[in-house]
Amino acid sequence: LEQAARTQQALIHALQDQTIEINEPAPATPPKIRGQYRYLVVLRFKHEESAHLAPLLRTLPNDVIVDLDPIDLLR
Repeated sequence: LEQAARTQQALIHALQDQTIEINEPAPATPPKIRGQYRYLVVLRFKHEESAHLAPLLRTLPNDVIVDLDPIDLLR
């Protein structure tokens, strides 16, 4: 949870001038796979704003998984 919260705060700080909604970290479903806990930080934005996100998302730690167009948040 700590890393998810740090990631969320970094995104909020980096995107403060954008109209991108960043949700609080929430446990994923299932919350634990192969001994690792999983959390979701959901960003909502218009397609036009994706250009602002691409450089920022490349700077996230390697263990942060980014799904830009999730089909199902319940996996």
